[in-house]
Amino acid sequence: MKRNKQNSKKRILIENVVIILFIFSVLHIISNSLFASKTIASTEQTVLRGQTLWTIAENISMNYDKDINEVIYDIKKLNNLEESVIYEGQLLNIPKYL
Repeated sequence: MKRNKQNSKKRILIENVVIILFIFSVLHIISNSLFASKTIASTEQTVLRGQTLWTIAENISMNYDKDINEVIYDIKKLNNLEESVIYEGQLLNIPKYL
């Protein structure tokens, strides 16, 4: 009888752990799809004198009704930029959104 109770408790614990792992896996998949960039293509643009990442992203965000911070993030990601500093004459990949 005592052994059956121990086995039952272990089984319930294992079932709970499996359920929790499943829930976390589903939440992880959902969160990745929610925060995935909706970039479908990119175009190249040469940075002009006086342009900043902010001014480029501001124009894009207005045209596509996107949050400017999301656009900056996408530009940095597309161009492997760690900082927000860009230079005149630099060629940037600029995201296009649906």
